[in-house]
Amino acid sequence: MNKALSNNVIWLLVAGYFLWVLADSFFHPASTGVSATVNVFFVIAIATLHGLRRYSVKQFLIFFVIAFTVSNFYENLSLLTGFPFGHYHYTEALGPKLFLVPLLIAPAYFGCGYLVAWSLAHVFVGVFGNKLRAEQIWRVPLVAAFVMVMWDLTMDPIAATLRSTSPVRALPRHRKSNLIRQIEGTGIKLRPHTRLRVLPGRYLR
Repeated sequence: MNKALSNNVIWLLVAGYFLWVLADSFFHPASTGVSATVNVFFVIAIATLHGLRRYSVKQFLIFFVIAFTVSNFYENLSLLTGFPFGHYHYTEALGPKLFLVPLLIAPAYFGCGYLVAWSLAHVFVGVFGNKLRAEQIWRVPLVAAFVMVMWDLTMDPIAATLRSTSPVRALPRHRKSNLIRQIEGTGIKLRPHTRLRVLPGRYLR
């Protein structure tokens, strides 16, 4: 896919995602599971098209595998032990699970980890060249981890406590400040981004 066509497809997906979010927010046309699936589809599609313009297929697949594995492992660890994200559980609203975590969660983590956190971190740090240099090698992953925390802080409190149809339930006896949980999880969110910064090859624009 050439650059011009890729740009057009990405912006069409962005427009479609915007319209879907508006419709889902005001009219609730689909169940929680269907809504989440559509959201993840748009995020993954946009992230993939954008990512393959910057990285090779091999590099991008490595990041996907790392993000998927780290996300699923620590989500399951938290569900079993309460570390690092607190005590909670997922209902059946999001469909099939990998162990205790819905299959949609890890792809969502990957999509937002790349599209929201990793890409925005480059902008915030002012990295617009082909490679990370000197202090950028640790600054970009660190900023990306905190952007992921910011994303979680806007989403988790409502998902875990307020929505009556929420796929996530915070266990009442073990509720912990969401800020504290996210601070504890910052190191977890840092891991996929520290791996991406050392992937072999050039950082293509």
